Amino acid sequence: IRATILSWLLFKLYRSTGGNYLLANLSLAAAFAIIWGLSLWMLGREFAMDQSEVPATWFSVLNSLFIVVLAPLFSKLWEKHWNPSGPVKFGVGLVLLGLGFAVLSYGAAGIPQGAKT
Repeated sequence: IRATILSWLLFKLYRSTGGNYLLANLSLAAAFAIIWGLSLWMLGREFAMDQSEVPATWFSVLNSLFIVVLAPLFSKLWEKHWNPSGPVKFGVGLVLLGLGFAVLSYGAAGIPQGAKT
């Protein structure tokens, strides 16, 4: 998913710059190929094993994914419909943070006592 979103962003950037910046667009295409190559290699290596397991480190990208995906949505929402003050935005962020920790605690409730990771 992350490689698809990043590829879409890189492609849109390439289309917007056109032929004005040839060297930058070539390095962008190289980055595009490297990211896809590494992602496909990593997935192929992981799922070629007899017992596949998704490591926890794969979830470290979710923070940046949510920022990239949700920032334009909140920006448009605050631009057109409702533009709260700074303290209200901080409050909304803290409520969302609390909801995130509630989800974490729900997920951690299923771990048996004394389990090793």
